[in-house]
Amino acid sequence: MNIDTTKSAPVMTIGVGGAAGDGVREAAVHVAEFAKRLGHHAFLAFYYPSLIRGGHNFGRVSYSTDQVYADHQDLDVLISVNADSVKIRAGECKADATIIVESAYLEEAKKYAPSVLGVPMNEVAKELNAPHAAAPSVGIGAYAYVTGLTKEELVQVLPEVFSDLVGGRELNIALALRGFDAAAASGFPVRSTLRTATDGVAVGN
Repeated sequence: MNIDTTKSAPVMTIGVGGAAGDGVREAAVHVAEFAKRLGHHAFLAFYYPSLIRGGHNFGRVSYSTDQVYADHQDLDVLISVNADSVKIRAGECKADATIIVESAYLEEAKKYAPSVLGVPMNEVAKELNAPHAAAPSVGIGAYAYVTGLTKEELVQVLPEVFSDLVGGRELNIALALRGFDAAAASGFPVRSTLRTATDGVAVGN
């Protein structure tokens, strides 16, 4: 039997959107690192339509088991800190895309996609006395749940994902774990998009 070695592995794309000052850039870096720690190659792009606080900012991470050399526009998942980012980026979401949004904007986000998960990013950040710009880490934890990671696997990989940006490693780990728990409690269906590279968690360089 001949095996086609020219077939490319699928590319998954995750968007992170919010207002300037919401920590979008840092969150996109963390998503890229997350994908890499699970055995993928990642391509990261940033868009700054506005650097004025409150203006729309957006980061996009495309990843695959193959090398990724370019930005892929169509989104498999959108993590959004506000409703405006959902509205602006809804046209880039695939038909089966999942939107993870700040829970205050859940009903608004449902207008734009059938698969929407609300998590209390801002509320959890306030409870843990975290900087506002660290709130997207809650969404990253919810994303880990949606992709099918167990909490034990998440605990293993998070120290390699987060750096000392926006509040520090330990605080962002705590935020992400709260996001994972919120997603698990919601009963939202799991998607295995990040489990194509390895059956386990690859930690290390």
